[in-house]
Amino acid sequence: MPGANVQLRTCRERMPSRRAPGEPMTRTELAEAVNDYLWQSTGRRSQLDGHTIARYERGAVRWPSAHYRSGLRHVLDADTDAELGFHPTPRGNSYRVGDSNAPEDQHQRAAPRVHDDAPIDAFISDLRRVLERYDMPDDAPVRPLEQLREAVRSVVRWRLNSEYALLAHYVPTLIRELTTATFSATGSARCELMVMLAQTYRAADAIADKFGFVDLSARIITLMRWAASASGHGLTIGMASYVRAETFFATTQFDHARRMLTTAANDLGSGSAPAGHAVYGALHMRAAVAAARAGSPRQADDHLIEASDVARHVPEGLYAGTAFGPGSVRIHRLTLALDLSDLGAALSVAAGWSPPETVPAERRSHYYIDLARAQHQAGRPLEARDALAVARRLAPEHVRVHTQAKALTAALSAR
Repeated sequence: MPGANVQLRTCRERMPSRRAPGEPMTRTELAEAVNDYLWQSTGRRSQLDGHTIARYERGAVRWPSAHYRSGLRHVLDADTDAELGFHPTPRGNSYRVGDSNAPEDQHQRAAPRVHDDAPIDAFISDLRRVLERYDMPDDAPVRPLEQLREAVRSVVRWRLNSEYALLAHYVPTLIRELTTATFSATGSARCELMVMLAQTYRAADAIADKFGFVDLSARIITLMRWAASASGHGLTIGMASYVRAETFFATTQFDHARRMLTTAANDLGSGSAPAGHAVYGALHMRAAVAAARAGSPRQADDHLIEASDVARHVPEGLYAGTAFGPGSVRIHRLTLALDLSDLGAALSVAAGWSPPETVPAERRSHYYIDLARAQHQAGRPLEARDALAVARRLAPEHVRVHTQAKALTAALSAR
C-alpha cells in the first residue's frame, strides 16, 4: 500500500500563503490557485478542493487526472509529475488505495484517456468536424485576447510534454474559438491570432501523428501552413516547414524532406535575433535526420554541423513553439547515429551526459528511448530497462504510444 506523498506536501508548504503572511500555502489555497490557473488557461471551470489535495498528500490518489496534474505543476513550479510525487500506475489511471480500478472523483471519470481507443476515436471525430469548418466562424463567445494567449501557451506546453489527454480535451474547442476570433480581428491582432491558430493546429497534429492518423496529420499540417502564411510571421512560417517534414517522413520521402527543409532554412536565413537563429538551426537539425534516414551520412553531418554552429550562440529554449539549443542538437546527434547504424557513435554521444531540464519533457524522453535502443543493441538489457524507465517517468503518455519504445519493451520482456 503506498504511503503519504511527502513530496507534494513539501512543495505546497514551500509556497507562501496568500492570506496569512509568513505561513505556508494551505491545501484550500492550493486548490483555488489550480482552479484559477485552469480557468485562465483553458476557459473551463474546475472544482478541485482542499479535501482532494489532502487525499493526494495522504497517497490515496497516486496519479490524479491530467488537467489537475498540469495545474499543480504550474502553481507549485514543478517541471515534472515526479517532482510532486506522482507516478503513473500500470493502467495509467488514478488509483485509490484498496481499489486500483476506481476513478479519483467525478472529474476523473469524465477526463479523456487517449490511450483508450474510444476516447481517441471521439477526439478524432470532433477534430475532423472542426477542420471542415476552418473558414466558418461560430456564434459562440470568444475569450479576451490575453486569455487566448494563455490558452495557447498551455497547449504548446502540453504538446512539448506529451500531455495528449489534455490536448484531446481542449484543442478542438480552442481551434473553434481561435477560428471565430480571426474573423472579427484586423491588423496586427489578426496576425497574432493566426500565429496562435497555427500553434494550436500543430498541437492537434501531435496527437494525429503520434496515433498514426497519417492522412489527418497531413490535412492538419496543410491548415497549419495556411494559418502560418496568413500570419505573415516569418518564424511561424519556418516552424510550419519544420512540421511539414512529417508528411515526407510518413511516406519515406526523406530526400524530399531534406530539400524542403533546406529551402525553408535558406528562405528564412539565420537572422540576427536569437529566435531567427534558433528556427534556422532547428530546420537544419531536422534536415540532418532526413538525410540520415535517406542514407546520406555526409549530408546529415553537414546539416548537423550547421545546427551545432547556431546552437553555440543560442540558449536552449522554445522558439516559435520549437525546442532548440545545444541540448536538442546533442539529442539529435544520438538519433542520427542510430539511424546510420553507428552504435559506437551513439554510445559515445550519450556517455556521461543527461539532457538538461531546459529541454522539454517529450524530447528528453525521446533521448532516453534512443539511449535504451543503443544499450539494447550493445547487449546491455539492464541499462536499456533503466533508460526506458527514465523515459517513462519524464513523459509517460509519449512512451505509451511510441512505436520504438513499445517494440523495445516487448523485446526486453522476452529475454
